[in-house]
Amino acid sequence: MIVKVRVIPNAEDNEVVNRIGSVLRVRVTARAMDEKVNATLKDYLAEFFEVPSRKVNILRGANGIEKTVEIVAEELKKTRRRVNALKYILIPALRETIRYIRMRLDELERGNLVRLMKVKDIVRKHEGVWQ
Repeated sequence: MIVKVRVIPNAEDNEVVNRIGSVLRVRVTARAMDEKVNATLKDYLAEFFEVPSRKVNILRGANGIEKTVEIVAEELKKTRRRVNALKYILIPALRETIRYIRMRLDELERGNLVRLMKVKDIVRKHEGVWQ
């Protein structure tokens, strides 16, 4: 995943301020625009995206305020695969199972209704005999 980042140094805490268009604005505690800012940014983005810091690479803008950062996240790919499996395989199968169960319950209910009507007819025929 490629993320464009605008770094704001000299902050009290590391935090994502907001997103303007496709650029993520991030405040970092490092004091100047040097390698400390890059290291702090990498560590914070790794924590923010829940990936190891070795999976965060600065592609462009290592010495500037605006940077292009790559986050290599196998976990994101795995999560996407899981979501797709749920969306296209598991959920449709469960919906089909629910439809089948409802249909079967409706059939059983109709069968019980027919049996009940037959019992009522038998009782009506024999009302005179039992009195």
